[in-house]
Amino acid sequence: MFMIWQIMKTDGDMVDMHAMLMDSAVGESHEGIPAVLKVNHKCTSIDHKTGVVTFSNGVQAQHDLIIGADGIGSTVRTTLGIVPDRNQSTSHCLHCIISTEDVKRLGLLNLSVNEAIEYWGGQGIEKIVYSPCREGQVNSFYCFFPTEIARNPGEGWTHEISVEELLEPFGTLDPKLYALFENSTDIKPWRLFYSFANSPEDISKGLHIYEQIRKPRASKVQTASARAREDITERIGFSSNTTNPLYKVKDEKRKLTIEEMNEYDLSADIETKVVGIAN
Repeated sequence: MFMIWQIMKTDGDMVDMHAMLMDSAVGESHEGIPAVLKVNHKCTSIDHKTGVVTFSNGVQAQHDLIIGADGIGSTVRTTLGIVPDRNQSTSHCLHCIISTEDVKRLGLLNLSVNEAIEYWGGQGIEKIVYSPCREGQVNSFYCFFPTEIARNPGEGWTHEISVEELLEPFGTLDPKLYALFENSTDIKPWRLFYSFANSPEDISKGLHIYEQIRKPRASKVQTASARAREDITERIGFSSNTTNPLYKVKDEKRKLTIEEMNEYDLSADIETKVVGIAN
């Protein structure tokens, strides 16, 4: 596999992200009334006139406000008449981790000391993305390869993957990286989809503001991510590195830069756009 090293400093901790978000919602040490978290409640339908949500286990709940954040296969959007055309991506991904403690114990390559996100490949579908997590205690790998060679492309996050299946697409991998994968754990598939939503005509004023502010920005991030799937120079951080001999973004005017992401002022954008809508 062609090897390209690109390093960016990161303080992110993806492994604990869900725990952090859950604590911000249900934690009692924060301002406001803590949310109540209920698991194993899959939404099957919503009565928008009465505010009644029905779940697959037969439970019903009534609320004044229902927020649908249920992903690409959203039941909530479907009840609004928004049915996306969902297709599986030509890229598949397997995720695995190995603790730095195990890395040191086994005498393997310790990437955590670099404190950076690192990439192998990226000039096509095949690539590996590495990130140290929990202040370097955990090594996290996302391994991308063509869906056509995946054993179980339709399986979800709960599907168990063997070490052999993880290694199968990467036979020519750097031996030091290969050894890390051989000793990795918690190997899971990460299904990738792309979709095109078909929005209904009667969108409320609140959704209209969303359409004007959030959707264009989110769409730009999504399309940039789609291009970066096959060309790493389209990814933020790389798209500004125009002196890289491998630099070849598709369209300079449409590329997404890290400056654009980090310097974006949401409050100012909302104020400008809302005033424009009101006028």
